[in-house]
Amino acid sequence: MPLLSLLSFFHFKHFLLGLLLQANVDTEYSSDPLTIAIWVIHSLSVFSVLIPLIVGYRRRDVLEKGLRLLLILLFISLCVELLALGVTFLQRLFEYQRENFFLYTLFTPVEFILFVKMFQFWNRGHRREKIFSYSIPVFLLVWAGGMIWAYATAGASDSSLLFGLKKNIWHFENFLLSALSIFFIISAIMTLFTGLKDHEQSILSKGMFWFSAAILIYYAGNIFVFTLMDLILGSKQSFWYINTVVNFLKNILFAFAFYYSGKAALKERRTVDAEIPAETA
Repeated sequence: MPLLSLLSFFHFKHFLLGLLLQANVDTEYSSDPLTIAIWVIHSLSVFSVLIPLIVGYRRRDVLEKGLRLLLILLFISLCVELLALGVTFLQRLFEYQRENFFLYTLFTPVEFILFVKMFQFWNRGHRREKIFSYSIPVFLLVWAGGMIWAYATAGASDSSLLFGLKKNIWHFENFLLSALSIFFIISAIMTLFTGLKDHEQSILSKGMFWFSAAILIYYAGNIFVFTLMDLILGSKQSFWYINTVVNFLKNILFAFAFYYSGKAALKERRTVDAEIPAETA
C-alpha cells in the first residue's frame, strides 16, 4: 500500500487519531506528552511525501519515464491523504458519519499499477517484463474479487453493514498486502541486479537503484506488520511504528532517486549542449 504510505488506511488512521487529539478534539488526552510525540512522529512520516515531491518537481524536465510515474504516484497519494484528513475533520466538526477508508481501498490498485509500470520500465528487454505486464490484470481480478466478497459477506454478522465491510476489507488486505510485499521484494531485488550489471553509469546516479532500494526497505520492513495486521490492530499497536519509520526512509530514498538521477541527466544535457557548437564550428 503508502503508501501507502504510503499511505495505508491503517497507518493514517493512527496518525489521524493523534492529530485529532492534539487538536483538542478529545481534551482528556490532548495534553499527554506521549500523544503529542506520536502525533509529531506520524506527521513527519505521512507528510514526508512532500520531500520527494518537491525534489522531483524541480527536476521534472529531465526525469526518465519511471521517475515521472513515481512523481505522479506521490502526488496522488498526497491528495488521498489530504482528502481523508478533510473527511475526518468534517466528521468531527459536524458530528456526521462519514468514512474515509474507501479512499485508501481505491488507492491500492492505483499504487500497484504504477509501481508495476515503473518496474516494467526498468526491466525492458528481460523476460520478467512480461511477468509485470501479466501481473496487473491478475491483481485487478484478485482485488475486485476481494471487494465483492467483502461487500457480499458484510451483512452476514449482527453488526452494521459498514462495520462488517470494514472488517472484511481489513481481513482481505491482511492477505493482499502480505502477498504484495513478497512480490515487490522480489521485483526490487531483480531490478537491483539489473542495474548492477550496467557498468556504463554509476549505480548511485540511477533512479532505478534508489527506487528499488526504497521499495525493498519498505516492504521488507513491513511484511511482518502486514502479515500480522489483525493481531497488531487488536493490540497496543507498538509494532506499527515499524511502518512509520520505513515509510519515512522510503520517501527519503525516493527523493535521492529524483535528485541523483536528475543531476546525472542535467550533466549529460550540458555535455551534449557543449559538444554541439564545437561540431558546428
